[in-house]
Amino acid sequence: MEQIKGYDDVEVIKGETSNVLPKGGYQMVILGATLKDSSKGGKYLCFDMDIAEGEYKGFFDRLYTESTSESKTWRCKYYLTVPDGSGSDKDTFKTRVFKTFMKNVEESNSGYAWNWNEGSLCGKMLGGLFVGNEYMGRDGQIRNGTILAKTCPLQDIIDGTFKLPKDKVLSSSNGFVEVGKAELPFS
Repeated sequence: MEQIKGYDDVEVIKGETSNVLPKGGYQMVILGATLKDSSKGGKYLCFDMDIAEGEYKGFFDRLYTESTSESKTWRCKYYLTVPDGSGSDKDTFKTRVFKTFMKNVEESNSGYAWNWNEGSLCGKMLGGLFVGNEYMGRDGQIRNGTILAKTCPLQDIIDGTFKLPKDKVLSSSNGFVEVGKAELPFS
């Protein structure tokens, strides 16, 4: 085999598998908030967040900065569906979730009141609860990481009074049933 042109000049891709945030409660800062259209109709807010205090301060900024991937993305996003105001049971639940998030931000930032301007959320603090997340990698292997599952008032993190939601695990069933040597109806 001939040597590939440019082989000696490229950098090795550094593994990122050890860069997993431990599950737990963290003091978070909102770095960006963008209103987006949903592919299913409706709208949602997309938040970019990072750890604001403690041992893991700036964790997601470091992951982003150190990534050598050609398709690097911000790895701490939180999505919040914007209710449509229809008053349906489903919409009422979405409204409760939306209002809970905004109240968490208000309680975490003295003097702040939600003003229906998503830009005003940038720089605001709140608590973030990270749980274990089992997922299927692109190579078909089961991987483990953590995800931002829920938010809470910042004081709950400081006081240690938060309760973590359950970890997110893949279903043990792949949805297929082994047929064995049974006679198939179409054979």
